[in-house]
Amino acid sequence: MNFGSFHTSPQACRQIAGLMDAGRFPHAVLLESGTAEERKKLARLIAQALVCTAPGERPCGKCTACQKACAQAHPDILEAEGGEAARSFHIETVRQVREDVSILPNEALSKVYLLLNAQSMSPQAQNALLKVLEEPPAYAVFLLTCDSKTKMLATILSRVITVTLDAPAQELTAAAGKKEQKINDLSEQMARAVAATSEFPLLSLTGKLEKDKELTAACLARMTLLFREAIRISCGMESADETARYLAGALTQERLLAAIEALDALNLSILHNANQNLLITRLCSTLRRAVGK
Repeated sequence: MNFGSFHTSPQACRQIAGLMDAGRFPHAVLLESGTAEERKKLARLIAQALVCTAPGERPCGKCTACQKACAQAHPDILEAEGGEAARSFHIETVRQVREDVSILPNEALSKVYLLLNAQSMSPQAQNALLKVLEEPPAYAVFLLTCDSKTKMLATILSRVITVTLDAPAQELTAAAGKKEQKINDLSEQMARAVAATSEFPLLSLTGKLEKDKELTAACLARMTLLFREAIRISCGMESADETARYLAGALTQERLLAAIEALDALNLSILHNANQNLLITRLCSTLRRAVGK
């Protein structure tokens, strides 16, 4: 398939190209994630490819069908769009689509329905659409777009092929920031808990690491940095890190060094793919023993 100037979401493009090359495009595809504009652009490109009359790679962009599709004037490509507000994709629009689908294509072999912002369909509207998705005519293709498939009914998802576009850059950045903050917060809480008089705070915090080796590794690495910074503070160096200052005041240099050695050993266990539950148990006992608690 010719994706032209659409260069975003390479994985989604490969999936679409594979569906096109399979011989018969699925009767219903859901495009999720990405931006609303990216989803619309890709949906229109797929629709253009489905009506293109060129013998080679589609869409060719040159045939009459492609030119009509580009001008949004092809009689066999019908577009309906909901707004950003909930329930703004009205059930009446879905009913009109259901009525229209019984009419044969005018020019192309396929009749393509672009249902944009499908997440703004009410459950009733989605159920109305479900009736046509269950037994569509052979020529009908439905291209739905939504910001997240979680907003679609499970019955709808069971009758579509879902293609996930890359998340917008700002969302990826925000998600990365939240993940980094989670690692920092948990690491600092665990480091302080190592020096606590009771083992319960550390045991409680390590419960958040269950079944998450990536988070465990990140927290252990961050804790190692905190204890190393505490060593520097205990040697007379200045630092703005409050947790490191707390550790330097709560533990002797000998115990700080023992904690670092214990953390190094735990990090090595992760590299050797140690059992996660055993690792967490070891984490508590090893660190508490290292600092004499």
